[in-house]
Amino acid sequence: MSGAAASLTTLLSTAIREGRAAVAVSGSLLRDAEVALALRDRAALAPISLAGKASPPLVEPTPATLARCGVKGGVLILVEPDAADGVGLQKLAEAAVQLTVKPAVVVVGRNPDKFTLMRLFGRVEHLAERGKGWLVGAPVPAATAAAPTERAPAEAASKKPADGPRFVFAGRDELVAQVAGALRDQGGPVVLAGPSGIGRTALADHAIAASGLTTLPSLTLGRGVGFDTLIGRLAAILDDAGDASLREHLAGPHTPVSAVQAAITALSAAEGLSGAVLVVRGLQVATGKEADFFRKSRLELLCEALLTAAYPLRLVFVSAVQPRFFREGRDAALRRFDVGGLSPDASLEVFEALGVDADADKLRALASRLHGHPVALRLAAAAVRHDPSLLDAEKFFRMSAANDTDAVRRQAEKRLEKLPANLRVLLARVAHLRDAAEAGLLAELEVAKKDRATLIAEGLLSMGGTEATKHYGVHPLIRAGLDPREASDFDTAAEIARRLRARHTAARGAAAVALGQEVNRLLVEARNLRDLLALAVPDHDAVVESCIGLLRSKTPRFDIAAARLAEVLKRDAANADAHLLKAELLRRTNAADKEQLAALDEAIEAAPVPELFHEAVGFHLQRNGRNKAIRILEAAVSLLPEHTRLRTRLASLLLRAGRRPEAIEQLEAARAADPLLPDAYGLLGMARREEGAEKIDEAESLLREAVRLAPADIVQTSRLVWLLLDIARGVPERAEAARAELRGLCEGLIAADANSSEAHLLYAIALREEGGDLDRAGQLLAKARKLAADERGGKGAGAARLDIEEALLDLHRGKLDEAETRLRRIEKKEPHNPRVFTALAKVLEARGQYVAAFHETRRAAERTAPSSLDRHALDLDLVRLQALVEAGAGAWTASDLQLAPQAEAPTEGASDDAPADAPKPARVRKARTRKTADAEPIGAQPEANVAADEAQAAPETPSSDEPSTPEG
Repeated sequence: MSGAAASLTTLLSTAIREGRAAVAVSGSLLRDAEVALALRDRAALAPISLAGKASPPLVEPTPATLARCGVKGGVLILVEPDAADGVGLQKLAEAAVQLTVKPAVVVVGRNPDKFTLMRLFGRVEHLAERGKGWLVGAPVPAATAAAPTERAPAEAASKKPADGPRFVFAGRDELVAQVAGALRDQGGPVVLAGPSGIGRTALADHAIAASGLTTLPSLTLGRGVGFDTLIGRLAAILDDAGDASLREHLAGPHTPVSAVQAAITALSAAEGLSGAVLVVRGLQVATGKEADFFRKSRLELLCEALLTAAYPLRLVFVSAVQPRFFREGRDAALRRFDVGGLSPDASLEVFEALGVDADADKLRALASRLHGHPVALRLAAAAVRHDPSLLDAEKFFRMSAANDTDAVRRQAEKRLEKLPANLRVLLARVAHLRDAAEAGLLAELEVAKKDRATLIAEGLLSMGGTEATKHYGVHPLIRAGLDPREASDFDTAAEIARRLRARHTAARGAAAVALGQEVNRLLVEARNLRDLLALAVPDHDAVVESCIGLLRSKTPRFDIAAARLAEVLKRDAANADAHLLKAELLRRTNAADKEQLAALDEAIEAAPVPELFHEAVGFHLQRNGRNKAIRILEAAVSLLPEHTRLRTRLASLLLRAGRRPEAIEQLEAARAADPLLPDAYGLLGMARREEGAEKIDEAESLLREAVRLAPADIVQTSRLVWLLLDIARGVPERAEAARAELRGLCEGLIAADANSSEAHLLYAIALREEGGDLDRAGQLLAKARKLAADERGGKGAGAARLDIEEALLDLHRGKLDEAETRLRRIEKKEPHNPRVFTALAKVLEARGQYVAAFHETRRAAERTAPSSLDRHALDLDLVRLQALVEAGAGAWTASDLQLAPQAEAPTEGASDDAPADAPKPARVRKARTRKTADAEPIGAQPEANVAADEAQAAPETPSSDEPSTPEG
């Protein structure tokens, strides 16, 4: 017997002798006469039968019969369970969940089904012995042995305030009055923004109550709740007001754009809704990472329209951030309110309501550390009530800011670990609901009033609404602390759906639609699509959401996803989200290009939204079809002219194709439409930069404006960095200031995003360019390479860019062989990349091979846009190298010395006395070779620096105006 097996055998024997073990025996073993005799001798164990109805000495699996193992050090022993014991094992698992302390589970047998057992019981230990032999040899406990009565420490978590938790809403009087006044004054959109858990929903509830308006059934955007849910809810609300136009429009042929227009038109005319309020939580789901609706599919189009239109209905959006618009006056109809934490005095009321009796000054200090975050305050109150010494622990529950939700989640996990198992089951049951529920629904879910009060006292169940209309729910920060299997259990979801379905049958109007949508979401979560309700408007959000997991899981089920998407598109051809997932499905299954293209064409025809056009553009760019991508974007701009990001991406591709005048025309149109759009300025600045030294001031002005509008955008800042590197090389009087600014910009980028490969690469280039700390530059470059492997599926900062920069670092360190080997390898992969040949020329010149350096520089010039700053710098290098060759070895032929077309003017900072083609003295020239680099840093290739020949076009790292698939 191995050491581990011997240790496990000893553990089981000790637990049996001390009365801390419960033994459950399979039905197949119970039919054996020797096993029956052994169990009769061990009747004090109260052995549990897994084969249904039991007769003495056997008992059935219940919490009472398992009580002996529900203590500290308890063990539940499963003896040779098999497939026939499925029902008994399920009952045993349900009973075990209700124990105060979770016992260790050990299975005795040769080949148990560990997967099934782990699904039911979690972690399971295995003792590889025959069950019959183990039972016959198991210790015989004394006849008086009984389950120990020790109370588990976890039961202390049930402690709650003597009078129970009180409802409290404190510290918001002024803000409530402001929001209520805004709601009374006029209809239209209102945004309440603040970190998750800061009290935005509670503020909305009290403001609506103070305004005297009627509250409509709310909804929370997120998993399984999107465009169909929101527009369907609006259609039902309009139906109740006597306007069926939106419902009829959605029931017939339509596009996402026409559906959004129909919704706004109907809402604008619905005067009967002037006394109603609809609350929509989770707006940040639609606004995106930068809150600027970067990716636009159906939900984004609808939310943007609702935020920028005026209508009688009061529509309150709860969001983590305020939405951004790039057009002045675009949000004229929108009222914005920012929600912060509670004051220390208001926080004292929360502590008092939850039964915390402690020094007020210490509680104020704790509230300050928690930045008045209400969910954090409730969790801290529960912890301090159980352990008052935590008030003196400076490290207890410290948050860096009100939006430090990670700290809140960690504390929630600690409270959940100490929660008795039966209460955790009840909490997980309520967590299946996305919207708050009244006490009656909680009672139907078997959450008794006493248990509800305990969960509230522990800070795990939220009590919202007002004193007159209380409702309860599990906050997303708390739900995140639960195991996903607890909060999305199939059977629980199906049971809740069954109970809500009965309410749906009895309800009418918008209330019935709201219940029906929630029933369908829960049924999809329970994987029971056969019982979905048929609603008057399309309701496929949950089904489409389920396809994401089918496509992206470790073991994808493409067949099921394909069938579900086909059914959705059959019922609603305008479902752009289903079309996008179908395109992803075809891509993941390596479908033929013809099939993928046909699906994209069908999608654009039926549901033209910006994101589908971007998907089609990405398809063609991955196949080096830049001209086809340009034609798609031209059609998109014609069809959706108000969406300026389509124009900026079109301009980016036009620049790369050498069509600068057309690109500038699109960028000027984008800037005129959205004067605050950073990409319009950034790309326009890059276009001006490529026009030569005479446009460098205008380019700098445009790029600085782009950075001012988006200071944290790595793309805009990197464009400015490239220009400053040009200035540092070519304008001596500005070199020192430019390099100092470069360091500041790069350090700021890394501070803002420590996981950005681009930021680290930029800093490495800046250090090398100034001849600074090369070791530090090498460290930054190594970090950039590591981060790039994790970005965008391994497509962060491009591998070629990193390799070229590493070769240049080797050059500066004197490692010429390593540098040339690396560059020759890149040359074979990217013969179109001028940066490779520029770097090769530097290496060859350092070897004294001026003829070869001349040829590599000429190859770089041939691949660089005419009249650009890079081309001008290359032309000057050609002149300089020609002079070196003529001075040291005049054996070249005329064809050897044929130059690329020379720039019309020298770079800024060149001497006015010297002609443009005059070489500088050799000594000065060598010094500059050691201390400076090529005309632009090797690490990047601006949009306009690619040859127009489509056959030689190369993939590049996309700018922020390319939201889907990068080129190549």
